[in-house]
Amino acid sequence: MSAMIHCFDPCGGIVVPMPPFPPVWGGGPTPPVPVLNITCPVIPIEVVASTAAPFRITVNGTLFTATTQGTFDGTPMPSTVVSTTQLYFEIDPAAYLVGMHTIGVTDGGVIGATSCPFEILTALLTPTLTYISPDLVGRYDGGKTITYTGTNFDTSSVVIRGAHGAIPTTFVNATTLTTTTDPVIATVAMFEMRVRNGLPGGPFTLSNNLQATCTWNPGMNMLTPATAPIAGGPVTVQVLGTNFGYGATVMVDNVPVPTVQQSGGWLDATLTPPAAPGTVQVDVRLGHDHPEGHDNVRPSALNTQYPGPITLPFTWT
Repeated sequence: MSAMIHCFDPCGGIVVPMPPFPPVWGGGPTPPVPVLNITCPVIPIEVVASTAAPFRITVNGTLFTATTQGTFDGTPMPSTVVSTTQLYFEIDPAAYLVGMHTIGVTDGGVIGATSCPFEILTALLTPTLTYISPDLVGRYDGGKTITYTGTNFDTSSVVIRGAHGAIPTTFVNATTLTTTTDPVIATVAMFEMRVRNGLPGGPFTLSNNLQATCTWNPGMNMLTPATAPIAGGPVTVQVLGTNFGYGATVMVDNVPVPTVQQSGGWLDATLTPPAAPGTVQVDVRLGHDHPEGHDNVRPSALNTQYPGPITLPFTWT
């Protein structure tokens, strides 16, 4: 609530009304001022030149008004504003040169703070998929990067996971794509993986298939024995747990040791004594080392199917 402030005139003692002081920001960083802006990417990010007109481009951003227009290479386009954060306009792909173009926004002479790339293609290239690393992941692996190597990838390329469809994909370059594992959407199964170039509704091209597997993460239970004297030499340790498949190997401080699989929940590992007493950490790896150095599937703290320790201690005395 604002109010007039009164003070006495030092000359005559007259009460002089003064306007209220302007509000003062109460400390901390100054809040950002919203600006006319767009968020990349536009939807879609490319089109083949032979695609029939009209072709719609959807733009998302901030501070759109009824007079905001999308721009194509700086030229304002007749636009339909859907909301303060979205508009769209249409183009005839054949009317523009093949290559990269720029999408932006403008409103009453104000140009948006950012712009986004848009590409017109002569034709869609057919991608090829040659390698997936790693090709075995755990159901509860969170945030693991999967790399897809091949040819003819572009900014529209997405990875298709079997019947589950497209998954969020990062374009690195014409030979590399990446995805990130997410326990929320993971499903235990063997999948046919492929890459799609183009738009879901067409036109698009598809690569060949390669197989990748999502399996249960191994779970750790106990070691028998859990301690041994250094003087006794190598010792066979029973590693008990669950989901020991796919060439399970016992790891000691992240180094594989000789392993014999007795069942899906029992491995025999040969541990060699170190030079001095101490404690080592034991866990289980499924799969193998990829050339890039990726270990495949290990116990996970996110494993709600088999909660428990992700390593077990073994002590040399």
